[in-house]
Amino acid sequence: MYLLRKMVLAGLLFSAGVNMFAQESAYAYDANGNLTKDLNKNIVDIQYNSLNLPSRIVFKNGDNISHVYSADGSKLRTVWVADGDTLTTDYCGNVIYENGVPVRLMTDVGYIALSDTSYHYFIKDHQGNVRVVADEHGNAEEVNDYYAFGGLMSTSSRQSVQPYKYNGKELDRKGGLGWYDYGARMYDAALGRFMKTDRFSEKYVSLSPYQYGANNPVNNIDVNGDS
Repeated sequence: MYLLRKMVLAGLLFSAGVNMFAQESAYAYDANGNLTKDLNKNIVDIQYNSLNLPSRIVFKNGDNISHVYSADGSKLRTVWVADGDTLTTDYCGNVIYENGVPVRLMTDVGYIALSDTSYHYFIKDHQGNVRVVADEHGNAEEVNDYYAFGGLMSTSSRQSVQPYKYNGKELDRKGGLGWYDYGARMYDAALGRFMKTDRFSEKYVSLSPYQYGANNPVNNIDVNGDS
């Protein structure tokens, strides 16, 4: 009688001492260490520019996000295509445009909604996390509670009036992406890791090159996405 024993671990099927792929791996990386696929979020392809910044993100259903950067890596434009509709967001200094219309003027303490020139203020904690957004009359428009690595708790407001959250960074939720833009790198709070390696990783050989805040988010933050 021949006994076949199987064990499934991390997407691999181990059978009679031979490794066989039981299912497609959820993650893939290129030769530079950049994430190129995340099937848990239905992302089938991520392309990068010469600065190793994500230039195009493609979802399984064909929806996609494109980014345009300046020579120094500053984000200039984001184009979101979903179900045939297109939303273009331009970043021109402190002014944010959507489909060519100026919608928000960012300030050191919050932003001005350009549709009605109303002021909105960020109340932050010691790590720069936007905890409350208040209007010019002191009314709370948005309340955010965070897990240690930046995920939003269910106690946060259901309505989000603006995208700047953890560490004051912009959270891109389009298509279920859930990435924070730290400038030098994109960050996934659900994983607690960045999407590409730290350019200074050789200085911290005991840490993963994808780690956030030396794996101690209570005491540390990443300011720009690099050490």
